[in-house]
Amino acid sequence: MGSFHYPFHGGGVIMALRKSKENVAESVSAVPGTTNEEKPEKKEPTLTRAREEAKKQDVETPEKKPNWFRRFMQFLREVVWELKKTVWPTRRETFQYTTMVLVFVFAMMLILSAYDFGVGRIFLKIFGG
Repeated sequence: MGSFHYPFHGGGVIMALRKSKENVAESVSAVPGTTNEEKPEKKEPTLTRAREEAKKQDVETPEKKPNWFRRFMQFLREVVWELKKTVWPTRRETFQYTTMVLVFVFAMMLILSAYDFGVGRIFLKIFGG
């Protein structure tokens, strides 16, 4: 099984979190106080080292910002990439969904028309007309 790759900081923070969980599991397995055992040694947390390494990776030479045209083209490439990941409905599903919407709209039209007609008749009887 391949290792998990976190997109930021080269995966250092996630790997450090996994290592720190292992350290916690090791220290919990030996519970002091039940016998004459001494407390387990405290280990230096690996999360701090991982953060330091991540900062070193981030402190590289600042790159020049690309011009607006390159950024716009990159944006369009990303939009196309996201659209390729989209799951589009089939023709049959589109027809079914459209039919359901039209039936619902027609039913609501009938209900609201009947309500409007009934309330209109009631007001005509009450106030005359």
